[in-house]
Amino acid sequence: LARREVRGQGARLIHARSYVPAAVAWLVGRLTGVPFVFDMRALWPEELITAGRLRRGSVLHRALLVAERACLRDAAAVVSLTEAAVHHLRGQYRAELDGQRVAVIPTCADLDRFVPAPAAPQARVIGCLGTVLSGWFRIDWLAAFLAAAARRDAGVRFELAAPADHRPRHDGTGARRVAGAGGIGDVLCGGRNLGAWPLSDPDGGNPGLRAAGGGQ
Repeated sequence: LARREVRGQGARLIHARSYVPAAVAWLVGRLTGVPFVFDMRALWPEELITAGRLRRGSVLHRALLVAERACLRDAAAVVSLTEAAVHHLRGQYRAELDGQRVAVIPTCADLDRFVPAPAAPQARVIGCLGTVLSGWFRIDWLAAFLAAAARRDAGVRFELAAPADHRPRHDGTGARRVAGAGGIGDVLCGGRNLGAWPLSDPDGGNPGLRAAGGGQ
């Protein structure tokens, strides 16, 4: 299907966001000669291991490393989110990245398009949007940060939102660790306290998560 679309649309370059699309783009490039850009996002194998979803040295882990090596070597260019990731990759894949074009494009906001408000809001809100409570990330780091922020500013509020198609894990462990850090108050899901309700909305809607800071 991908090969057909590339040929049918006359594509001259494929943008592959993350590992699975990059593996497909690598194969399609072999068949069609169309180059691809490997937009890595996170270091996916390490992310899976950190989340406990992949065992280091397993067959699947080794297969992912083979794909990672091939995509880094054969891409027309590589995009990384951080300089630290590039440094790590150059140490691990010295030969593959020798002479490779690598660009660092961090996740950020274009302040020419998203202009900060002229005056600070009355209530300070710190928010996380996305899959931060999904089990993929270091919840202990997030909890430590929120605890420090709550100690520094008793009026700060925390809002944690997850999209409907990337809801947090059902056991609620991550969110409760965040809520329990340093006196941070309840985490709510669709208006329900997580102490009594799972993180996924039983009605199938977008739950949204909110934690009141400063011990509220």
